[in-house]
Amino acid sequence: MDSQDNIPEVKWPEYLEAWFSGEADAETTQALLAWRQASPENERLFRAYQRALVPHPPDWAQQLDVNRSWQELLPRLTEESGQEAAAETSHRITWRIHAVAAAAASVLLLLAWWMMSPKVHRLQVAAGQKMVWLPDSSQVLLNEHSVLTYEEGFGEEHRNLTLEGQGFFEVRPDKQLPFRIKSKAAITQVVGTSFDLQAYPSQARERLAVVTGVVQYQPLSPEGKPIGAPRVVKAGQSLTSQGTAGGTVFNPAIPIEQLIWSGRLVFQQATLEQVLDVMERYYGKQFVLENPAAGKCLLTASFYQEKPSDVLDVIALSMRMEWKQQGETYLLSGNGCTNDI
Repeated sequence: MDSQDNIPEVKWPEYLEAWFSGEADAETTQALLAWRQASPENERLFRAYQRALVPHPPDWAQQLDVNRSWQELLPRLTEESGQEAAAETSHRITWRIHAVAAAAASVLLLLAWWMMSPKVHRLQVAAGQKMVWLPDSSQVLLNEHSVLTYEEGFGEEHRNLTLEGQGFFEVRPDKQLPFRIKSKAAITQVVGTSFDLQAYPSQARERLAVVTGVVQYQPLSPEGKPIGAPRVVKAGQSLTSQGTAGGTVFNPAIPIEQLIWSGRLVFQQATLEQVLDVMERYYGKQFVLENPAAGKCLLTASFYQEKPSDVLDVIALSMRMEWKQQGETYLLSGNGCTNDI
């Protein structure tokens, strides 16, 4: 079916962009409201456009119970006396008392060491991806071959952890306890934001991509000491660390490839050709442009686990195009931005 049966070929893309940028006047607002109320399909399109243009934070209302269920059984030392002990010689009784006392002291020392040693929580993903809720209600999607560790007291006394691998973090804001991730090459610190950090120890480079908020990236020497000033990376930006020899390379955009694994498609002034190429690899379907010239049109939008129809609705709405499905192939028709040139 066509994606724009209820959309006139006038200024709907401009109206929507004005609305989401906060620049819509009363007339535009009234027109958009009337259009949304005209049909459920129009409201669905509006919601899809909203998700694509406006990054939204995690739904903190769906928090898990973070009370720890520690039920450790501590050994109990009991001293038993029996008739047999009274019949033994005094030196044997004395030896046994010393032996029991020494054993008890050893056990108590081990117990004290165990109780005083920080308990380490280790989360490991061998294959695929795994969603993890941390004790502070922050959320991490771990990629394959990744390990995340943190000590007892996380979320109450500290928010420090170690990453070996790749994770997409959605950090709950807490100004009193900054969220710090130690990797092989750096310490990444945030207060509350969402970002992807790729830090496999076997790879020479680390990659950081920030979707919302602000992240501070402090490079470290092989000995774990800070190197130079920390880099500040804002939403829509990324950074690649080349190690101690190459330093860091800043990028004002997010590489398309970095977030695909997490189900996020982030496009910043990407050509329609690039967008459709990524969609083919992500969805495993074919996307064809009827007019190849439209492939040079630029799109800025973000999608998270959307159906291909919703992504195509946003593209068609933004570029005044239409789409239809033919089996496993999606066909986009129209001139796109070439009408404006």
